Amino acid sequence: MPNAQKTMNESKLQIMNILTKIFLLIIMLTGFTIETFGQDHGIYHVKFDFHHSRRIPNHHVSVDFQRYGDSIMVHVISEPMENQGEQFDKSKIDTVFELEKSEFDKVVETVQKINCSNIAAGLDYSGLDGTTCKISHGGISTEIAYTVWTPDYETKKRNLEDFMEACKMILKTVKLDPKEIF
Repeated sequence: MPNAQKTMNESKLQIMNILTKIFLLIIMLTGFTIETFGQDHGIYHVKFDFHHSRRIPNHHVSVDFQRYGDSIMVHVISEPMENQGEQFDKSKIDTVFELEKSEFDKVVETVQKINCSNIAAGLDYSGLDGTTCKISHGGISTEIAYTVWTPDYETKKRNLEDFMEACKMILKTVKLDPKEIF
């Protein structure tokens, strides 16, 4: 009888060990799932597109952030107005680099603060000269885009502070001076 009881206790111990391992595996998988999917902002791209009607250097500036997992690639383009001579060739930029995810998260946080109601309230502003500025962001198959005419003109009156803050954050993140762009 002692051998039978010893065998039964060993079986119970083995079952408890297996259940403990399964429980730990479930906890680890839950943690992994929450870390991977649950606390993510879901934004995989942010793009800034700027056109100036008359400026020669920085006539067109584009900043494109693309997220692949935790890797962020940034493509920055700055082009002078066409057919203005070789003296403006030095202002050309076309570069790609990797960005820290924490920096991308700051850009996303600022872009998500843009209030579309504020932009809609200022739709009656437009002109022939000036700038056109577009910020778009989205997930894998979705996108929200804001296009604003000359956002640095009467910014406060037009309630575009959040939009301008996002523009400045994007430019500063890629080491471009907003004062040289706007």
